Amino acid sequence: AFVPRRLKRGMEILLWEQLDGWLKTARGVSFQDPAQAKRLQELDLDLIEQELQWVRQQLPSPDNNWGAALLKSANSESGDPTFRAAQQALYQPVFCHNDLLAGNVMVPIGKAQICRFIDFEYASVNSAGLDIANHFTAAPESYLITFGTLDPDKDFPKPEVIEKWMEFYFDGRAHPSAHDPVFLRNCREVTMGFVLAAELRWVIWGVIQAGYSPVADFDYLDYCNQRFNRGYMKYKEWYLKGSGSGGEECSIQ
Repeated sequence: AFVPRRLKRGMEILLWEQLDGWLKTARGVSFQDPAQAKRLQELDLDLIEQELQWVRQQLPSPDNNWGAALLKSANSESGDPTFRAAQQALYQPVFCHNDLLAGNVMVPIGKAQICRFIDFEYASVNSAGLDIANHFTAAPESYLITFGTLDPDKDFPKPEVIEKWMEFYFDGRAHPSAHDPVFLRNCREVTMGFVLAAELRWVIWGVIQAGYSPVADFDYLDYCNQRFNRGYMKYKEWYLKGSGSGGEECSIQ
């Protein structure tokens, strides 16, 4: 079996280390063309870094003892054991693909129902919730790449779709609450925090691509701008309002 070198470090979440490195690289991007330089400045990497620091506090990170403080807070504040169970399930460090857009998921035609993943370029250990969130945010991203506009209100999976997906996923993991509607709703809520990290991750990645990618026929700065202003900011609005997706109310605090 193929075992990535990163696993030699054990089951250590690598998201924040990766993003710190990417952000440092992104700050080295510059353009001689005044118009491109202005667009990069308007993207505002300082603001993106501030948002990244805020998101670190919402998810397992060194800032909260890798989620231990978040679990303790949820246990004392919500009083809902299924919410803590959702956090524990999605905070769990696992081997993640980290780029599960539809193009990297191969579903066979015919009786065989085993799907396969390809393109493990970004694979590493992270919280399970990050891989799931990244899969969901890839839906609006696909429309952005195809049609040039990011619209989470229209293209982000609806709550009932997310919860049905979660049911199949946790059934596959043999989780005892896989068919509990309350647990599934709480999983959707917890996942929205990871959605914020997933979106910022691709914003920073896009800045690097804008500066160094040999691909000349794709507007990476527009990609970054839309994923930050139309993607991340919309998801943050849902998160702060306590909306699991598409504006449906839930109990995120």
